[in-house]
Amino acid sequence: RPSLPGRTCAVCGCRSSPPMGTDDWFGRERGLGEAENSNLVYAGDFDANEIELLELSDDLLRRALDGEELVFKGAHDEEAVLCTNDTTYLVKRVETSNTLLLIRGAAGVINDTVDGVDGNPSQNQNENDTTTPAKRRRSSVSEFPSTPSTTPKPAHLRTTFLPNEENQPDLVAHAQAESHLELIETEPRMEKVWAALANAPHAFAGTDNDKKLDETWFGNFTDGDVGEEGVPDPPKKGLTEDEVVDLARASRSECLDLLRLGAAFRDEKTSRWRGIDLEWRDHLLDVLLVTAGANGWGFGKIPGGKMCDALVTDGFPHEVTKHTLKSFSNDGANTEFVFSIDTKKVCFEKASRLLFDRPVPTGSQINGRWRLDAFLDTWRVSLPEEMRDTCQEELLQGLALLEKPAGAAAHDPKTVNALTAVRPLRASDFPRDPQERFKTLWQFKPKWTLDEMKPYLQPTTEMNVEAQLLKFTRVTQPNAKATAAFSKR
Repeated sequence: RPSLPGRTCAVCGCRSSPPMGTDDWFGRERGLGEAENSNLVYAGDFDANEIELLELSDDLLRRALDGEELVFKGAHDEEAVLCTNDTTYLVKRVETSNTLLLIRGAAGVINDTVDGVDGNPSQNQNENDTTTPAKRRRSSVSEFPSTPSTTPKPAHLRTTFLPNEENQPDLVAHAQAESHLELIETEPRMEKVWAALANAPHAFAGTDNDKKLDETWFGNFTDGDVGEEGVPDPPKKGLTEDEVVDLARASRSECLDLLRLGAAFRDEKTSRWRGIDLEWRDHLLDVLLVTAGANGWGFGKIPGGKMCDALVTDGFPHEVTKHTLKSFSNDGANTEFVFSIDTKKVCFEKASRLLFDRPVPTGSQINGRWRLDAFLDTWRVSLPEEMRDTCQEELLQGLALLEKPAGAAAHDPKTVNALTAVRPLRASDFPRDPQERFKTLWQFKPKWTLDEMKPYLQPTTEMNVEAQLLKFTRVTQPNAKATAAFSKR
């Protein structure tokens, strides 16, 4: 008979007190009077019950009690998250070495061992079985929290505790918890959404391309494939809002915000979200810049309505043109209908297309990669003359590594550029998890300077960049004047 906090021990009569600063909630919830003895016993089905405990903040508890939907998301090989309407939380399991027994309150004790509806216990089961169960451990240990596979038994209500032979109430432990789940606010996970929107039939690459997709679909059917109802409709192009939310490990609000910021638009005809093919968007950007110059608008004050009307006749839908204007304009410098083009955003996009979507000319290579001087020339030529001076090496940070020759400081800049290779390495392709991110960095090269590494580091809600460097890197600096080098810890 274990003694309970704030009660008299039934074995030796010693008195225990509640922790300082707490009230006697345990006794009050169970209707026990001051100094009243009670017995702790194990239910007959104690070993069969598995309970998950979830720790909620006051705000989340209030939301749940108010009826807001809290949704767990994640596949078997993914980290589980819990999503509210506007926030995403990472679900982490916290193990405990203490014995935590779960006891239901006196006003509604549920007897899971009862068979039938009359409330009579089964002959083969005894709720007051006092045999101490063997310590239980999960048969498999998973990195991610999982929901128990056991099916809950029907619940039967008992209004009071049954007194034992000493006329003392029995407190029945129905389950034991060896861990609980805690929530840590985290970034939304949209990888599956972007992957789906980047491929046919959801990726938009012009109205002509949509027609070709439909023609190909119908062309794949022969007379033998067609049933009584005729040829079925082609697959839907785009995802509904609910489909996006179901696919993402993110809240609904976060999903919609990220869709508006990314390479996607909402089709006004179908109310579905579609991705935008990046090569086709690059073509649209060229047409947009040429149209702005031809109409004398310049790049600082492009009238959005007039631009959309001018391009719709060429097969560019209004919503896609408007999205492109927003994507390549200065943040905060736009009104609803007037846009100011951000030259750096346009130059960065053009560099990205050259590095990742275009073959490197034979005469411009170093070991299959762009030679820096040739890349800079080609990059500048791809842009309007007013933007060419913006094409500098610094703009390639987070997009490529510049592999300069040994002893580069001893050569003039022109010679260095001719001997420097441009190695494509896009920061947005790196894993989200800091440990995996550093693992990817070491695979590219064993030592980095801080300036080289910075574009590829990203703070998380759990760990800022400084903490990541302390945890995952080792710094070497031969002398005070030498540049510090970061390597694997």
